[in-house]
Amino acid sequence: MKRFAAVALREVAERRFVLVAAAAAAVLPFLVPFLPGVPQDQEQMARSITALILSCAFGLGGSLLVGASVVGRELAERRLSFHFTRPVSAPVVWGGKLLGGLALVLLAELLVLLPTSISNGRFPGLPGINVDTPVLWAIFALAVPFFLLAWVGSVALRSRSPWLVVDLVLLVAVPALLF
Repeated sequence: MKRFAAVALREVAERRFVLVAAAAAAVLPFLVPFLPGVPQDQEQMARSITALILSCAFGLGGSLLVGASVVGRELAERRLSFHFTRPVSAPVVWGGKLLGGLALVLLAELLVLLPTSISNGRFPGLPGINVDTPVLWAIFALAVPFFLLAWVGSVALRSRSPWLVVDLVLLVAVPALLF
C-alpha cells in the first residue's frame, strides 16, 4: 500500500502546476461581478455560473491533458521502465498512476469550486434549480471517462502499431453495419 501511495503522490507532485492553475482560477469568479453589465443583485449567480464553467473546463481539459500524459508520454520516451527498476509490481505502478492522475484532476475541480461554495454557503448551482449536489457530482463524474479515454488513446497512438488503423476502421465500420 505504501508503494501504491508513493506512485500516486509522485504523479500529483510532478503535475502540481495544475493545482496552482486551479487555485488561480478559483479567484476569477470573485472578479466577475466587477465586469460591466453584471447587475448588483446577480453577483452570487454570476460567481456560481463562472465557478461551474471553470470547474467544467478544468475537469475536461485536465482529464484530457493529464490522462494523455500520465503513461503515454513516459511510454513514448521510454521512461516508464524507471518505475519497474524498483521493487514495484506492474499493477501498483499502473494503479498508482491512474489514481494519482485522476485525483489530481478531481482535486483541481474541487479547488475551483470550493472558494465560491464557501462564500455562497453552498455549492454553486444554477439559479432557480435546486439540484446543487447532482450537478456537482455530474461535473466530477464526467472527468473520469474523459481521463480514461485520454489515457487509452494516448497509449494507443504512441504505440505506433499498424493494428491501430484496423482498430479505428472497425470502430467506425461495426456501428455503421449494426445501424
